[in-house]
Amino acid sequence: MAMEYVLDLTAHEQLRLAAVYAATPDFDPGVALAEETEAHRMLYSDLDAEQQATYQLLVDAGVLGA
Repeated sequence: MAMEYVLDLTAHEQLRLAAVYAATPDFDPGVALAEETEAHRMLYSDLDAEQQATYQLLVDAGVLGA
C-alpha cells in the first residue's frame, strides 16, 4: 500500500523571503529585475546563426524564456 505525502512549504518560503528582505534593506526588486532583464538581453545578443538557431530551439522547447 503506497502512502502519499504532501508537504506545503508556502509558510516557510514566506518566512525565508521576509528574512532575506530584512537582511538586505537596500534591496529593490524592481531594480534587480531590470538588471536581470538587461543581463539576459546582453547574454543573448550578437549570436551567430548557429548559436541563434540553438537558442531558438531551446526557447521553443521551453528550456529558456524568450
